[in-house]
Amino acid sequence: LYTSAEPYASLLSDQLGAAGLPWSGPGHRRLGVSLAGRTLRRLLALAARGLEREAVMTLLGAAPIDGGDGREVPAALWDRLSRQAGVIDGEHWIPRLAELAGSSDGDETKSAAVALSAFVEELQWRLRPPRERTWAAWSTWTVELLDHYLLVDWVPDRPPEGVGAPSLPPWPEVELHSLASIVELVAGLASLDQLGQPPTLDTFEATVLAELGGATMPGPPLGQGLYVGPVDSVAGLGFERIAVVGLAEGWYPRTPREDSLLPDQLRAAGLGMLIEKTAVTDIDVRAVALAVASSRRPALLLTARGDLRSNRSRTWPRMLDPLVANRQSLDSHHRGLLDHG
Repeated sequence: LYTSAEPYASLLSDQLGAAGLPWSGPGHRRLGVSLAGRTLRRLLALAARGLEREAVMTLLGAAPIDGGDGREVPAALWDRLSRQAGVIDGEHWIPRLAELAGSSDGDETKSAAVALSAFVEELQWRLRPPRERTWAAWSTWTVELLDHYLLVDWVPDRPPEGVGAPSLPPWPEVELHSLASIVELVAGLASLDQLGQPPTLDTFEATVLAELGGATMPGPPLGQGLYVGPVDSVAGLGFERIAVVGLAEGWYPRTPREDSLLPDQLRAAGLGMLIEKTAVTDIDVRAVALAVASSRRPALLLTARGDLRSNRSRTWPRMLDPLVANRQSLDSHHRGLLDHG
């Protein structure tokens, strides 16, 4: 369990994944970093700012991209050919690839240059804005781009319509659900037509990026492997053993700070509708106590000696002393594994 998603959520999931240990829990990665999210961000950037060589190559590396024949594009080969042809900006693609194909003696290079030229020409055509500049039209245009360029066999709750490339490895389930979430998110923007003026491409792009940055990818389904989640998410549940990371004096449990906009005097007048700032410490202590009570074996409450990001030392939060029967100081993570692993 972690007291703060940043940086512990990604650190824990990455370390468990690297160790080959299955885990489950709420998602913490933003939709914008998923395969579909990266592809969508780069398609919108190309539409808004043109087909510079580096930007197109970045798109090809974002996810498995359909070359138009149901097969993944040869990104490394196309990157080399575009460099060899001297492509820099969007207007260079067609003439310089044609020149490369015409001067090449090898059939493989000529064929690859023609295929890349055809891909870019179609990409330019598909990135043209829709005729109607409404939110609904932009949403449809975006979903069609994802449907055309993402090489994926199926989307959750929607059966496959065709046969995917047999050599293409299946997408992880979390990526498939992220794709479905992004399609739903983009389609939902159509309702903004009721609110006012139709958007420009820049406005539409900014709105999509904000949505992708605010929503999270689903985590692995519960019930398998180790549970990774916030410390206040396990009240009433039972676990063999619980470890809580991120405890430190002044960090967690949090130190109450007065809110200049809504001081506690006004919060108290809310008759329980607003939490008083002075109560946050008690809330955090109660969350740790409930986590300890959910552990069948003695729980581990961990405080790092320092924060490398701020170059500050950390100390044990003394208000948690009543929950601890035995405090130990470990010289290092390695020493702790040797002594207690």
